[in-house]
Amino acid sequence: MTPLERSYAACRAVNATHGRTYYLATRLLPAWKRPYVHALYAFARVAAEGVPARGSTAPDGETAAALAALSSGAWDHPIAPAVTDTLTRW
Repeated sequence: MTPLERSYAACRAVNATHGRTYYLATRLLPAWKRPYVHALYAFARVAAEGVPARGSTAPDGETAAALAALSSGAWDHPIAPAVTDTLTRW
């Protein structure tokens, strides 16, 4: 399995674990579209987990820094290659 395939598999796992209903709905899509939808879901899920809740003591700009790292190709996360590939393709 290539690193990109592993990344798409990680995205699929995030979707299956955290968005069961949404994951099941992706089964209605053509098979070739599913990896990209899983990547977008995984990105949204991971990004949402990184957004500090109101009243949080998380450092300001932490989420912005992570998004900047993604856009520069420096984001070190298992889903990053699949998200970057999806954004580049579409």
